[in-house]
Amino acid sequence: IRPEAPLLEGLHQRFEDGNGLRQQEVEELSQRFCANDCRVPVPPRWRLICQRLLRPVALFEVASVIVWALDEYWQFTLISLLSILGFELNAAVTRHQTLKQLQDSVPPPGIV
Repeated sequence: IRPEAPLLEGLHQRFEDGNGLRQQEVEELSQRFCANDCRVPVPPRWRLICQRLLRPVALFEVASVIVWALDEYWQFTLISLLSILGFELNAAVTRHQTLKQLQDSVPPPGIV
């Protein structure tokens, strides 16, 4: 079935031989619309850990623990510091694993 509209008619004639786009058109369209791929950047773990530890909430928690340390609550201070550090490390490692799984699940770009 051939389309009747003039625009579709030209398109049909263009691809009727099965060759598709010319190389020059492919290059022009690639520049215009970018590559046909999806990359998920996975930062290193140390960068994720630093980002987690430098968040305002984490900094406030550490500052609060320092104030408790000045009042000689040493046991509570150590437990709190270890809890904060453990939670932030766990969150950073989980984030890294999730990004890695997402990167691995992206299918390779195909020829269209």
